[in-house]
Amino acid sequence: MTATSAPLGDLAAITSGFAFKSSEFNTTGDGLPLIRIRDVVSGRSETFYSGDFKPDHVIENGDALIGMDGEFNLAKWRGGRALLNQRVCKVEAKDERLNQEYLVRLLPKALKEIEARTPFVTVKHLSVKELRAVEIPLPPLPEQRRIAAILDQADALRAKRRAAIAKCDQLLQSVFLEMFGDPVTNPQGWPTHTLGDLVKFTGGSQPAKKYFTDTPAPDRVRLVQIRDFRTDKYPTYIPKELARRPFTRKDVMVGRYGPPVFQIFRGLEGSYNVALMKAEPKSMLDTEFLFHLLKNDSIQRAVISNSQRSAGQSGVNLDFLSGLTIGTPPIELQQRFANSASALQFQVDRLEAQSSRISEFFSALQQRAFTGQLSPAA
Repeated sequence: MTATSAPLGDLAAITSGFAFKSSEFNTTGDGLPLIRIRDVVSGRSETFYSGDFKPDHVIENGDALIGMDGEFNLAKWRGGRALLNQRVCKVEAKDERLNQEYLVRLLPKALKEIEARTPFVTVKHLSVKELRAVEIPLPPLPEQRRIAAILDQADALRAKRRAAIAKCDQLLQSVFLEMFGDPVTNPQGWPTHTLGDLVKFTGGSQPAKKYFTDTPAPDRVRLVQIRDFRTDKYPTYIPKELARRPFTRKDVMVGRYGPPVFQIFRGLEGSYNVALMKAEPKSMLDTEFLFHLLKNDSIQRAVISNSQRSAGQSGVNLDFLSGLTIGTPPIELQQRFANSASALQFQVDRLEAQSSRISEFFSALQQRAFTGQLSPAA
C-alpha cells in the first residue's frame, strides 16, 4: 500500500494549555477540574480552578490530550468538562483527509520515538514545533478506519491483561492486610521498629550521558531508569566499569522522584540511576514481605504526603521514610505470606508474559500502520 503523508501541523489543530493562576487552585470542587500532566493518563483530576477562563481551554470527554513533559503520553480525556493547564495540549484532526481515531492510534508511536531521542537534564520537554512536524501517513479514509479498528482490538486485549494483573495485586494487598493489619496503625500490636532499623536504602548512580548507548555488548551493563519499569522499550547501556549500583530482578526498587513519587518496582536488572534506590532488608524482614509492605496504602500515603519538592519535582523524604515506625510481625509469618505470594506471583508472571507479547504485537501493528505496511490481511 502506498500513501501520501503530511505534517501533523497541516492536518490537525493543536491547542496548548494555559498557565492558570495557582492562587485560584483548590481541592474542594470549586470551579472546573484542571488537567495537569499527571492527569492525562488517569483521565481525572482532583485539582480545581475557580477563576476566569477562555472557551478555547475547555476540554470535554473524548478529547485527545498529550503531556508535554516527562513521558509524552497521549490519552483520551474521560473526567468530564475540565480546563487545559499549561504543558498539556489537545490535538484534533481538522483536515478531511485525516480520521481522528486513526490519528489517536498512530501518534503514541511517534511521541515515544521523540521521547527516546530527546535530551534532558531533569525532565524531558516536547515542543509544539516538534509535534507539528510529525509526518502522518494518509491512506484512504476507509483504510484509516480499518487500521484504527485493528489497533483498538489489540489495545483492548492489553487492557484486559492489565486489569487481571491489577486484580492479582489487589488480592495480595488484601491478604497482606488480613494477615498483618495496617503496618502504620499496627492494630495487632506487633513489635515496632523504624524502617531505617529494618531496611537499607541505597541511592543510584548517574554516569555522564556521553557514555550512554542503546546497543548492548559484553562489556556493557544496562542502566535502568524509572521509565524502564513502565515500558522496557528504550534500554540504555553503559560501560561495566561505570555500573556502580547493581541490582537483580528480585530486588525491591523505589522510585525517588515524581510525579508520581514513591513507586515500588522489581523485575529488571542492571545498574540503576539516581531516580531509583534499592531497598534491602537488614534483619527481621523477608524480601517478599518488604515489597508488599512498601506498596501498602498507609505507607504510600504517609510518604507521599511528606515528600519534598525541588525544581518542579516531588522527591521521597528519606529522613521521614527511614523514621517511619511500623509493626513488625514474626519472620515465620512473613515467610508464610511470601509462600502464598509466590504462588499467586506465578499466575501474575504468566499474565505479564502474555501482556508483553500482546504489547509487542501492538507495537508492531503501530509500526506497520505508520509505514503503510498494514495489509488488509493483518
